[in-house]
Amino acid sequence: MNKTISFEEKIVLLVEDELFLVEKISDQLAALGVRHILTATNLSDAEELVAAHVIDVALLDVNLARGDTTKDLGAGLASRSVAVVFFSGISAADSVSLSTRHEFIEKPLSVSRLKTAIQRALLRVSTSPAACAERKMAGPEARQ
Repeated sequence: MNKTISFEEKIVLLVEDELFLVEKISDQLAALGVRHILTATNLSDAEELVAAHVIDVALLDVNLARGDTTKDLGAGLASRSVAVVFFSGISAADSVSLSTRHEFIEKPLSVSRLKTAIQRALLRVSTSPAACAERKMAGPEARQ
């Protein structure tokens, strides 16, 4: 990957149901220069944050407590040109189905793997036909 993307101005939504991982991943994101991190430990809180904020990147643990999954949330965000990165310790079959449409990384996460996945997700979104059409309609002042 030749293009470097700055994360400083990106608003990142992190959805993870284990509090100690929320802290750990938030620290990893901060090490990458991310200054705006919104966190949710359940699907309901995540949906509220999505409704209230403009999200650039969503980092979504696939399986949450009580049998909830972030797959539909991720699909909805992706349809709005949000970069989506799923993560989990799930089976290879599930990861393949997700990674064909979105970035996917397995737990445990590391700074370097997060960086690569986020960059790839942002590049995927920036080159998608929907994102290109959206930028044309919004004009030069549209967010990159």
